[in-house]
Amino acid sequence: MRMVPNSAGRRPRTSSPLGDVRSIHVEDVARARALIARTDHDGLAELFGALGDPTRLAIVQILLSQEMCTCDLAATLRLSEPAVSQHLRILRNLDMVSWRRAGRMVYYAVDDRTVRKLVDLASRRQPREPRARFGEVGEAISR
Repeated sequence: MRMVPNSAGRRPRTSSPLGDVRSIHVEDVARARALIARTDHDGLAELFGALGDPTRLAIVQILLSQEMCTCDLAATLRLSEPAVSQHLRILRNLDMVSWRRAGRMVYYAVDDRTVRKLVDLASRRQPREPRARFGEVGEAISR
């Protein structure tokens, strides 16, 4: 710790990089460090980052309930096929979606129970009414 004069020019106060520290609870700090040492925070941040994008979250939600190809996902979400492919690439790289080829078509699905639980839990806590980001339910589907 070093002595730093306060702005009023009175008696100097002590400071440290952690701020004014009176005492450290060594056992609590050790327990907290042990807890975070067992977690891959980078991997978790990537997972939540992928689900944090509204379009990817919608894709995951769809693929949890049914298998779909890129062109059908694009029509559902009113996006271009290349845009959907980019989102699927991110989800594939994180092993969140599985795929199978049938001739020239590639079908995607999500069969990861952890992803299902995350989406289900997050959906229950929805803070506001959903907005019609991808169009209305009864709207005509264009080919």
